[in-house]
Amino acid sequence: METAAAVAAVKATQVPLSLLTLLQLTGPLWPKNAKVQNCSAFDYIIIGGGTAGSVLANRLTEDEKTTVLVIEAGGNPNVEALLAGLFVAQPQTSRDWNYTSTYDNYAARATNNRTTLTSGKMLGGSSSLNHFIIQRGVAEDYNYWAEITNESWNYENVLPYFIKSERVEDEEILEFDGEFHGVEGPVGLTREPREETKEYLDALNELGYDIFPDLIGRENLGYAECLFTIADGVRQSTAYSYLRPIRKRKNLYVLKFTLATKIIFYGKTACAVETQDKFGKTKVYRARKEVIVSAGVFNTPQILMLSGIGHKEHLESMGICVRADLPVGDNLQDHLGSIVVFKMQKSIAIPPVRPLTELAVPLVTGLVSLNKSSNIPDYQNFFSVLPHDTPFILLFCGFVFAYRNDICDRYKKESIGRDIMFNLVALLQPSSTGTVRLASLDPTVPPEITTGFYTNKTDITKMAKYIRDLIRIQNSSYFQSVNAELIDPKLPCNNFKYGSQKYWECYALNSATSLYHQTSSCPMGSVVDGDLKVYGFKRLRIVDASVMPKIPRGNPEAAVLMIAEKAADMIKADAESLGDSKCCACAG
Repeated sequence: METAAAVAAVKATQVPLSLLTLLQLTGPLWPKNAKVQNCSAFDYIIIGGGTAGSVLANRLTEDEKTTVLVIEAGGNPNVEALLAGLFVAQPQTSRDWNYTSTYDNYAARATNNRTTLTSGKMLGGSSSLNHFIIQRGVAEDYNYWAEITNESWNYENVLPYFIKSERVEDEEILEFDGEFHGVEGPVGLTREPREETKEYLDALNELGYDIFPDLIGRENLGYAECLFTIADGVRQSTAYSYLRPIRKRKNLYVLKFTLATKIIFYGKTACAVETQDKFGKTKVYRARKEVIVSAGVFNTPQILMLSGIGHKEHLESMGICVRADLPVGDNLQDHLGSIVVFKMQKSIAIPPVRPLTELAVPLVTGLVSLNKSSNIPDYQNFFSVLPHDTPFILLFCGFVFAYRNDICDRYKKESIGRDIMFNLVALLQPSSTGTVRLASLDPTVPPEITTGFYTNKTDITKMAKYIRDLIRIQNSSYFQSVNAELIDPKLPCNNFKYGSQKYWECYALNSATSLYHQTSSCPMGSVVDGDLKVYGFKRLRIVDASVMPKIPRGNPEAAVLMIAEKAADMIKADAESLGDSKCCACAG
């Protein structure tokens, strides 16, 4: 059981790394834990200091007269949150919410009938532990949002916020499509070009795919080396990029290891937040202007439901007084993925050792449309070139994507003495959706999360076509020259002719995994309006990935940054018209 041993080794390394947390080596980088009294009042209360919450904290405190309280359930990012080479050491630790889906014997067969739902529990949230990749999707994604809400969300109008957030440090990209990128924003972005990907990109080009420096601006289709949230040798999380520079602002208050448990209302106006600290003590903090929920795709619907906003029948079944009957927790979306592995050339070469400031292996992304007359991608492919006989195949397969040990062991056994092309094929616009529901009235109990993977059968048909399209690469000159072979993980698909549409549909279903791109559980058009205000309430907004009406065709972090930057401007624009809110509930 090589996979079990490799996963155990990762967990063993997490122990000493976690002990480093006690030394507070990174402590001086972050805002100090605020000392605030029960019933204290602030202009804005932000629930969640994650990807979006950190952006809002920065932008709203630009006015030194505006006070902001950030309530964060986790603590500071640790050393491994900063170093790209240690990213695998963070999931399944105290800096991860460690959520898993409900039991699923249909589309989670390769992942032991449950889907791992890695999500950051620290300042910067998932931007502090994700896989670094920045993509935006395409203009049509945001134009669709505009149809659901208003024209302010079309691509032309949100592009300035994408640009505002980033600082691209790559001259080739800036020369290629610099008008789509920023060079002065907080989040530094770079590539890590690697020589070992060249022959693979040539093979893809031989099949008709264009190779570009960048797939974010001018071009939507083709392959490119990934653009990463890495610069100056460190991860550019929103904690690092937005909070670190303002850590000493006197109008910013950050409460760490504090769980927001309920929003308090005066009629239909959000006016305070109830919290629970790490000792279990309850306190209430008042918001003069707005309460902003940035708790993430899973925890935002949880706190809304605990506060009486959600499906009437569900809340009543939990014994919660219903304040508003809204479809909170519906429409959960994710990019479904399938692993496809090729064993490549035989090799005895010693692979290079990369510094911890870089990723250990190269990573390339591709956006592909099956319709050659369309410029809108159908699927995304990430691939990495893994050196022969290293544990990377086991770590990627068994730890990062949580496949069963027997599947990952087979990949390892079949690739002995060969380099590996490790592909992750992603369905960009799934029709299947999941749900988030309360499992308990206790806010410390995880919500009940159902992924809904492949509940719409059209997704299976599409995914099979995308895998079949990808594996055409084995017909390229390079793959033929090294006798490349597609590794069969021996999924239970023997009832179908190998290589047929039905075979690959079976493969897709039996290899489904999450890309950790969850969005849309409190979307615009049904839970919030185009200003991100919760329908039927005053002074209550949601600002995080949950507000997306539909998942973008690409990694969603860039879209979250854009949403937060745009929301900050909307909040500021409303500030002058807001007097201090009334509040009749306060502990103590």
